[in-house]
Amino acid sequence: MTPELIEAIDIFENILPERYIIPFQALRSQLDMSFHEIEGKYIEVEHKLKAAEELSSELANEIIRLQEGRKKDRYKRFGATSEAHQMPSIQATQQQHEKEGKMTAANYKEKEEGLFDDTSLRRERTSAGRQSSKLPEGLDTKIRDTALEISHCPEPGCGFPVRSSGWKKTPRITASIKYKKVVERYERYECKNCSWSTTAPRRFLARKCSFDTSFLAETVADKFFSGMPYFRQEQAWQSLGIKLTDSALCRQVNKTAKHLDIIAQRFKAELKKCTAISIDETRLPAFDTDISAYANGAAWVETNYTRTADHSEKPIVLFQFTKGKSINDAKFVLQCSPDVLVSDGNPVYSEKSSPGSTFANCNAHARRRFVDASKVAPNKISDVIIELYENLYKVEKEIAWMSSSERLRRRRKESKPIFEKIKSHLELAALKVDPKSTLGDAISYFLKHEEKLKVFLERGEIEIDNNAAERAIRRIAIIRKNSLHAGSEGGAQAWMCFSSLVATSEANRICPRRYLHWLYFCFDEKRTDTERTLEERTEGIMPWDFKKLEDAKDPQHVELMKKILQ
Repeated sequence: MTPELIEAIDIFENILPERYIIPFQALRSQLDMSFHEIEGKYIEVEHKLKAAEELSSELANEIIRLQEGRKKDRYKRFGATSEAHQMPSIQATQQQHEKEGKMTAANYKEKEEGLFDDTSLRRERTSAGRQSSKLPEGLDTKIRDTALEISHCPEPGCGFPVRSSGWKKTPRITASIKYKKVVERYERYECKNCSWSTTAPRRFLARKCSFDTSFLAETVADKFFSGMPYFRQEQAWQSLGIKLTDSALCRQVNKTAKHLDIIAQRFKAELKKCTAISIDETRLPAFDTDISAYANGAAWVETNYTRTADHSEKPIVLFQFTKGKSINDAKFVLQCSPDVLVSDGNPVYSEKSSPGSTFANCNAHARRRFVDASKVAPNKISDVIIELYENLYKVEKEIAWMSSSERLRRRRKESKPIFEKIKSHLELAALKVDPKSTLGDAISYFLKHEEKLKVFLERGEIEIDNNAAERAIRRIAIIRKNSLHAGSEGGAQAWMCFSSLVATSEANRICPRRYLHWLYFCFDEKRTDTERTLEERTEGIMPWDFKKLEDAKDPQHVELMKKILQ
């Protein structure tokens, strides 16, 4: 009851005759009780209505989030290339491989040295996926001579003139003349005075092999540069009338990877000298012999590539494989702690995996979340943030290839106010936007990682984002889609080695295909001498060494490349 009504009842009670007061008071007490009950029920109904309104609002937000998620999935639907793609069952994968003529799990259970066994090239079918690769009849043949510039016997105390005693012939298949048979002749020499004799050396990486160096280099380039898996290369050979098996060729290529791994080791040694490293990772299925099944391993990429005037003259992109994506795996990959580590914000990059490093996050990842939010549900907040990020990237475009000090000065002057404006906009928006929505998730991500996102404002030698590593690791995803998995752990290591060679060649602005042909031709036995230092073993065969030869256009190098690619 209202105060006015209570006051009126009191006045009415005071003017009543005495004989009516007691009945009136009893009636008034009953009215008070009824009013209290009504008031209690009103409050209860009011609470229920408020709860219903809150539930309705929450359901409406949930419907909006589900709609946003549905739209978001449409933009991120990549089939088997998605990081969340489920591994196919072992039986289904084996059946698919048997249907396509690929290696099965039985082959991958062999010991690692079995991967590099060359006997399958010389015998008929012995197990699934292992066929002979006899040279076909009727191929055009070319003679390729290899001779020594020697005139006298090198034996101590002899010194007599030597003469040619004939040629030793080795038939091979070459890719440089469109998969024709080539007969390599190695001139033999013998001393007229003593029993000394020798033969011109063979190309080291093609020893005990039915393929020459150009064929192996071309196959590696097709697989790891063009993304053409071995079984499709096999189909291409069959269309030319050449019966070769992808499994036999895979073993030969992996065998050369064991020798070329010293270049990847040199890449790692050079990266340890760098102050800033960009890193990323992606899943890489491989056959795990410990559990006798396929499991998701991880491919990691490290690069020192930056767009600065004082950048390293040796840009490197290094891939490595581990069985997992844990902090210990990240620590194993990094091995040492760079001054600045640029990443996508994965929790494995922390003080435990890289103690003492300054961690910088990728602004492209932060911007991408607002782009997704704008696609799912157009809104002014996303549009403003995207426009501010465009202004940031305009500054980055202008300062590309400037010195680190000049980049730092321009960033502090021009980029810092823009970044602070982004932060202030999002702090206000966070109070109004549903944190579970796509836009709310983007805002939360930025505010949570803001300290790491602005590291580039104080370090001129790093990039604003992690795109260099992202672009490099995309090649792994493309080949993974075509090949399904890496086979064994040894196959994954070979994959990482060749991917490092191809990606580093591109970073040095040289043709990976030309470099691989040159590398396979020039790699000799002295590179395997473990008593020599790593720098001595890799001297003259690194991508930057090839770049110097290509840029100088030395006549000897030009003639050598003609000989290799003829």
